[in-house]
Amino acid sequence: MTTFNKTVTFEECITIRYYEYERSEEDEDKKGKDWQRTVDLTCREFKLSIEKGGCGGNWNVLENKLDELEEPYWLLIGQLWQRLYRGAKRIEEEDSSDEEDDCEKPSADKDNNK
Repeated sequence: MTTFNKTVTFEECITIRYYEYERSEEDEDKKGKDWQRTVDLTCREFKLSIEKGGCGGNWNVLENKLDELEEPYWLLIGQLWQRLYRGAKRIEEEDSSDEEDDCEKPSADKDNNK
């Protein structure tokens, strides 16, 4: 039996590939034009004191700042709400559920009793 002694360097074992693509347009389409500012507000500035330019952990202050944005990233806003208020419905959701109750379709039992 023949044995081989070959030394392989780390550089020979890996392949580095560089890809170029434009993500900013794709991100903007999916997340909204002001997604970066929304990230700052929800992740960095929400718990920062109001004196330092943050929201002080106050949802109403955050909403006022978000209202100034043309296209906020709604996914992050929803995720923050869920982290803070676990399962509680927002005012908008409560209003829409009332409207859905008013517009219920008639049940099949009512149609069969004609």
